[in-house]
Amino acid sequence: TSVKGRGIPAYRFGGGDNKIVYIGGTHGNEKSSATILNRWIDQLEAQAPRIPARSSIVVIPILNSDGYAESNRLNGNRVDLNRNFAANNWKSGVTLPDKTFLPAGGGTEPLTEPESKAIANYLMANRPRLVLTYHASGNVVIPNDSGDSVNIAKQYANKSSVYFAYNSQTGAIFDYDTTGAMEDWLHDKYGITTLLIELYSQTSNDYADHEEALWWTAGL
Repeated sequence: TSVKGRGIPAYRFGGGDNKIVYIGGTHGNEKSSATILNRWIDQLEAQAPRIPARSSIVVIPILNSDGYAESNRLNGNRVDLNRNFAANNWKSGVTLPDKTFLPAGGGTEPLTEPESKAIANYLMANRPRLVLTYHASGNVVIPNDSGDSVNIAKQYANKSSVYFAYNSQTGAIFDYDTTGAMEDWLHDKYGITTLLIELYSQTSNDYADHEEALWWTAGL
């Protein structure tokens, strides 16, 4: 549950050992990330026979349920959840996309927040083959450099409307620090293959442009 007691549901499809996890709504004002994953849930329910027998597909459409309810990037404690993970570059003070500086926007230490702690515990308990996190807006897919993330990200770009960029290009794409990010934590501490997908806008419905890529990743 969230800071304010809201649930953080995860939807699982299939019973295989090969786990693929899709996460949206880490920033509550990025509504498109929840929209695409809720549409993905609908498709998985409607077309369950397409799910490979070896796979378990887990979809978490809204990680930051308080921020989503309030259309706020931050959680109920005014922490940016994607700055609250124990990546090698974590720091407490963070600058937001609008250039606002929050002295404790990354938390007073990593994983202080119930939402980030919950997803961290879930991922560590399940050790997925692949994690995909959805944000907005950059219209790009970026690998975290673990495992075969670069090749998967290139294929994701080929099968969707986003373009591919290397992880080393992150600083040039975003003109603000992205410290303590979930994707970097999964690379730095556990070597788990992860993609960051930035959708077209914070309010768009991008499902049709990503459907082929989503079904492709479900079979990895």
